[in-house]
Amino acid sequence: MTDIGIVDIGIKVPFNKVKYEEIITTWGNSSPLLLENTIGIKSRGVTDYDEDIITLAMDSIDNMREAAQIPKIDCLSFGTTSQVDLIRPNSVILQQGTGIPNEALIYDVHFSEKSGTTALVNSILLLHNEKIKSSLVVAADTLNMYTSPGDLRETYMGAGGASLLLGKENTILNYVDSHCYTSYFPSNFKPYDERFIRSGLPLGAEKNNYGEIKHLKDSIEGLLNKNSLTINDISKFVFPSLPVSLLQMLLYELQITNDQYINTNVFSRIGDTGSPSPFIELRETLPHLNSNELIVLLGYGSGAGADAVLFKTTERVSDYRKDSGFTNGNNSVFVKYGETLKMENKLVSPNIKQGPFL
Repeated sequence: MTDIGIVDIGIKVPFNKVKYEEIITTWGNSSPLLLENTIGIKSRGVTDYDEDIITLAMDSIDNMREAAQIPKIDCLSFGTTSQVDLIRPNSVILQQGTGIPNEALIYDVHFSEKSGTTALVNSILLLHNEKIKSSLVVAADTLNMYTSPGDLRETYMGAGGASLLLGKENTILNYVDSHCYTSYFPSNFKPYDERFIRSGLPLGAEKNNYGEIKHLKDSIEGLLNKNSLTINDISKFVFPSLPVSLLQMLLYELQITNDQYINTNVFSRIGDTGSPSPFIELRETLPHLNSNELIVLLGYGSGAGADAVLFKTTERVSDYRKDSGFTNGNNSVFVKYGETLKMENKLVSPNIKQGPFL
């Protein structure tokens, strides 16, 4: 174990939400029984007219307790699969907005929905090799923007942002080790000249078994074998946001007990946020952790594989005991499906994202 780890976590989810009933009433393509019991969704985030991955990322940085330290860091990595521009790097836009020095190491990570955990592992290794002294890892996605109207996944594809401050002092989670399991799998994809995400296989058990279950299971087993650990040695597993039936299958396959997993209800409240989802889940799990516990953080990306990162909690984790990363929905506004289509720019597809006053 090293003294390198996570110092702080900030998250941001859209203020607006849409209930799944709004969507299936229009399309008639699913049932409440499937969505509530099998997928486990109640509502998902809706990006506003002026929201994108940059604004979500910036807000997640502002929501960190240690935000005042940001201008002093010397590395910024931005993981996303929802680029706002094919040429201009998202990380440089963030760097300009945060006051991070021009001499800092700034780069983007585009590696499917596990872009966030890939950026995290890379930054930790840079810290470990003393190439940098501190780092800001940011992940943000707007999967809702790229899910076609009428697609079953439109009921649970959401958006969000998360930021992790890494360093060697005042850590809440210290890095122990990581293991990546990567293989090509024709899961979700989106060609550059198309607007919406497509699935390489029909939605169902076959896709889930070879996709999330195989890759997450292999990444966990590889990590535990490297460190001579067993499932029972881990206090908590933190998964990316997954449909409830898929999550239950994973827990069963790995023989993970109910005490080793905290049901944060993140997925049911805001949907699948993509790259930031493991970090959002981690932030919501922090109030349930004690010091000197082993934690496994997991990331999964379509056609990219899975990451498993082992941490050990410090005494500072108790600072988050009575604190939640975001409210339980009390401050949310639920919008109608017609407004959702307008906010997500799905009625037309111009070259720019239009607002109500454009």
